[in-house]
Amino acid sequence: MILKTLELINKASGKIALNNLEILSNKGQNEPLFGGYFIQLLRQMKQERLIDSDKNEWYFSITQKGLDYLKEHAKE
Repeated sequence: MILKTLELINKASGKIALNNLEILSNKGQNEPLFGGYFIQLLRQMKQERLIDSDKNEWYFSITQKGLDYLKEHAKE
């Protein structure tokens, strides 16, 4: 859901603040991701180069690799 949210943001402004990303990513989820677990997941996705952030990890955006990942897995 995080990548899908960032894909939508990419079409608009390109970046989203951490708190807003957390809210939008958890909207409608049965088991929302909050706090430390959410941050840990973002860092893992950043390591995998699916997403990027500013140096303070406050604003996030999706990378081309993240967009390609979504395209590939949308078929499933």
